Amino acid sequence: MVLGDQKPSQLLRRMRELAKEKIPDDTLKMLWQGHLPSSVRAVLAVTDSKNLDDLAVVADNVFETTRAAHVSEVSQQQPITSKETDLIMAEIAKLTLKVEQ
Repeated sequence: MVLGDQKPSQLLRRMRELAKEKIPDDTLKMLWQGHLPSSVRAVLAVTDSKNLDDLAVVADNVFETTRAAHVSEVSQQQPITSKETDLIMAEIAKLTLKVEQ
């Protein structure tokens, strides 16, 4: 399971559904925290509450305030030179010969 776009509490809820009360909360807590960002885990480590639902609320708050904005960069690829095209064509010709043989 991955956190993805969901909140930590949503991930916990899904994990609980899959566990169907067969996994103790202490084990579930360790599994759940392993899927959280390190910044969220660091805050949870120093949180006084041991209640999993309370920790989920804290995790949601930390996650919302520390979530980094995703920025994508678009760059233009340099055009292929005629020399590079000639080298590619030569390699294709070699491969064609090997396949024919």
